[in-house]
Amino acid sequence: MRNRTWQGVCDRRIWLYIGSWLVMRLLEQGYIVRATVRDPSNINKVKHLLDFPKAKTHMTLWKADLAEEGSYNEAIHGCTGVFHLTTPIDFESKDPEI
Repeated sequence: MRNRTWQGVCDRRIWLYIGSWLVMRLLEQGYIVRATVRDPSNINKVKHLLDFPKAKTHMTLWKADLAEEGSYNEAIHGCTGVFHLTTPIDFESKDPEI
């Protein structure tokens, strides 16, 4: 069993497929996963994660929001790696360089 802790950083737009797949694979390999979500108490958005094998013993959910500076600090403290699967995107921007 691996003794490394990985941090999955994902937001709601990508979480359902890529983030969920990554969490599933890390859990299968025996990693301890700290999964960040905007609202860990929203069971409708996190139930599929909680249903993964080993989720009860190898995964914790952390509240974090990419728009809030410092909100990931506690979740990633002590981790040996971070998967960053999202980026802030402003679809309303008028600047073509953004």
